[in-house]
Amino acid sequence: ASKVYGAHGPQGVEGSALIYGRYNEAFAVMLIAFALALWHRHDDRSKRVLWSAVVVVAIMLCLTWVVMAEINGSGAIQQIWMTPAPIGKTRSFILRFYWDGEEEPSVEVPMGDFFGCGWGKYCQINSLPVCVNPGSAFNCYWEMPFHKRCRMTMTNMADEQMVLYYQINYRAYAAGTKVRSFEREQLEELAPLLGEVGQALLSSRLDDTTSMSSVETSDRELPPRHGST
Repeated sequence: ASKVYGAHGPQGVEGSALIYGRYNEAFAVMLIAFALALWHRHDDRSKRVLWSAVVVVAIMLCLTWVVMAEINGSGAIQQIWMTPAPIGKTRSFILRFYWDGEEEPSVEVPMGDFFGCGWGKYCQINSLPVCVNPGSAFNCYWEMPFHKRCRMTMTNMADEQMVLYYQINYRAYAAGTKVRSFEREQLEELAPLLGEVGQALLSSRLDDTTSMSSVETSDRELPPRHGST
């Protein structure tokens, strides 16, 4: 279940989900076959209704994914918070982000990797773009803009069930606002500049007299700010 809050400007989606694991699929198929066989054997209406309900439940057991957010209009994702369980299966939980009604996701990544926790291991992280806090609270603050629509899903590829709590905060823009949807190519375009900034931050030669203005940016054309008209 999920709900949307906020009417203008900052808005968000929050909710919780029980996502079944792959082990349910074989059981559900057998249950559907059994229920359909009994449905055809009985002419009694009440029994047919009963076995029809069994089929519906079995189909639900096959659902190994959930839609976390369906946002229409232009905007930008600003913060994502998630708490998954079991914590040791985050590499089997697949995040997908779709922009502007596309069929193939622009972002497709294991949940743990997205939040900086690779190899299915929990680790505490404290940084500007990502914070993974004690108690399995996964947070990210990457701004991801979209022009027309945003759809976010979670798929459980593990054999066991997944319990997920989440909150997705975003800013909605006024109708007609020109927005370039988030693409991986943008990171590639800015890779040289990001590398220079990273080296400047890591350099042991930085002192109180060194500022970020020492990084030359005059010969680079930066992308427009998201949400500009």
